[in-house]
Amino acid sequence: MTTKDPGLAWLELEEETASAAYQEAAAIEEEQDYSDALQSMERKYWEGYSDAIINAMAALYGPTPLPGEDGE
Repeated sequence: MTTKDPGLAWLELEEETASAAYQEAAAIEEEQDYSDALQSMERKYWEGYSDAIINAMAALYGPTPLPGEDGE
C-alpha cells in the first residue's frame, strides 16, 4: 500500500483552490467588461499563486507530463 506524500497532497489541493479562484475571478472580470482594476488584480493574484504552486510541485517532485504525453 502506497501513501501519497502529504506535502504533495497539500500542494495539489492548494493548486486546485487557486485554479478555481482564478477561474471565478476571470469570469467576474469578464462579466464586468474588464472595467474594475481591483478585479483584475484579484485575477492576477490567483494566476500568480497557481503558477507558483505548479512551479513548487515541479521543483520538489519533478515536472508533470503534459496531457497526451506518456511521460517517457
